[in-house]
Amino acid sequence: MDKKIEHLINVINLSGEKIWYLPVRNKDSHKNYRDTILNRVKFDGSPLNVSYWAFRLGKLNEKNFTAMSIDDYVCFITRDNEGYEVVDSIGVLSAKYIDPKVGERNWNDSEFSLIVEFENVFVLENKLRLTYKRKKLNNILPSVPDEIFHNGYEMFRHWNLNERLSRTKLGSKLIEEETLIEAIKNNCGGHYLGNNQNVVSVIKEESSSFETKTSDLETLVQELFKNLRNIDFKIPAEVSLFAREKNETDSSKVISKKINRSNTSSSPLSKQNQKLLGLMGEEYIYKLLCDRKEELFSKLGVSNLNQDIYIEWDNIEYKDNVDDFLDSSLGHDIRIITNDRTIRLEVKTSFTDAGFYSITRNELKEMAIYTQDYFVVKVNHLYKLANGEAPTVILENFPIANVIENLNRVKSMEVYL
Repeated sequence: MDKKIEHLINVINLSGEKIWYLPVRNKDSHKNYRDTILNRVKFDGSPLNVSYWAFRLGKLNEKNFTAMSIDDYVCFITRDNEGYEVVDSIGVLSAKYIDPKVGERNWNDSEFSLIVEFENVFVLENKLRLTYKRKKLNNILPSVPDEIFHNGYEMFRHWNLNERLSRTKLGSKLIEEETLIEAIKNNCGGHYLGNNQNVVSVIKEESSSFETKTSDLETLVQELFKNLRNIDFKIPAEVSLFAREKNETDSSKVISKKINRSNTSSSPLSKQNQKLLGLMGEEYIYKLLCDRKEELFSKLGVSNLNQDIYIEWDNIEYKDNVDDFLDSSLGHDIRIITNDRTIRLEVKTSFTDAGFYSITRNELKEMAIYTQDYFVVKVNHLYKLANGEAPTVILENFPIANVIENLNRVKSMEVYL
């Protein structure tokens, strides 16, 4: 086989989601697994809004942590009563960041500083055994090639589903990651944590500072706005930040099968509250910038925070008369002016996580003009602010260039003649 073709096969087959293994073996890891993954509580029993896991600093852990991406699958491995190692649950990675304060808060151990979050965790009813004698077991997957099952058992950290041509080269996919995960769920059965509760019920149960008797999402958005209007309200000190790199593609995803990570209520938001939600997301990013959050500026390519930096936000006066306020931003929302460049930010906000964002004609025009000085900033889980927790912020630099190279990210476009 031509080397160029082999390289192309490797690139195509290694993009998209990956499947990772997290072994839960000793007493402490079992307790942490029960607490922060399955029961969603901290070490002291106080509630968490999503499932958390963490790694200690170290070369191997840092290498794997760096290689993990949003939407990757993570299999939590335990042992059954006969001593077999089994897949106990499967999580979909929704956020990752480095923060020893979260380790201290969740596990009473600041050394747990490589943090990963899971909104979506599926607990298997019939645990999937990892064994060389898989054909002798009842809970096997007959559609999965033996090579994959064997390889998955040996390579605990990353389950590679490609045919291996040699020690260093990979061939075509034997089965897609998403297809394998769905096969495991369908064959083993199980349930999602929280029984697929919508975001309203989750917030009502888990948020001590955001109690409400209504199940109306409209009211929750209004309540969050009241919190932000309170002059004593302070945003969390930590930042949950993720930069979407250009080599991180979705080429193996089919649009119709993309995971919708958003748990929505039965009634959609009104246009007024959609506008309000977007403005609150802009305000959150504006405050982070005004607070000179080093990790945010670093991802934006600004390393010198000692220089004069001016932050301009077009909608800064929205709270004065929110009902009649007209969004004055066209093509971008926030400008960062430094000594040598002007960076333009377009902020997209979700109350939870819709899994996508829309781009307008004006935004496309500005991307074409400002290229590498243009960022889309996606704010997910804005409701966390009400708990005193940090929403997830995803940065994408000049996204249209990445989209053009990877049209699987585009659902549709309307072109006028």
